[in-house]
Amino acid sequence: MKFTKDEIRASLLLYAVTDHTWLNGRPLTEDVERVLANGATFLQIREKALERDAFLAEAKRLQAQAARYHVPFVVNDSIEVALECGADGVHMGQSDLAGKPVRSLIGPDKILGISANTVDAAVVKLKYIKKFWSTEASTLYNAKKSNLL
Repeated sequence: MKFTKDEIRASLLLYAVTDHTWLNGRPLTEDVERVLANGATFLQIREKALERDAFLAEAKRLQAQAARYHVPFVVNDSIEVALECGADGVHMGQSDLAGKPVRSLIGPDKILGISANTVDAAVVKLKYIKKFWSTEASTLYNAKKSNLL
């Protein structure tokens, strides 16, 4: 599913991130259905403990659920799984970016999320994606310069 920049910005109201270790044996799709039905506007699968095949299978199920709700869906840390399941994008951690041309691998129309652990890292990342988030980048940078953060 393709989302416009305005749709992506609007979808960042309630960002849900999965973690099957909290489910006590319930299927992840049940909790995701409840989360989406109750207003989540963005969904990220983040399942560090799953084997690749199980991760891919779960990602495919969640991608279909998110699509039914017209909610953007991204895969954490795995470009390959994101592309294979038809995700709207990928979210990468700082260490996962090293040496990877992520944008060229996922294409210009996919969402690219990047983790930042500090304000300085966030400013660098926002400058990196400045073309997409120009007003947010300058607001954060100016707030940092003014010691507001």
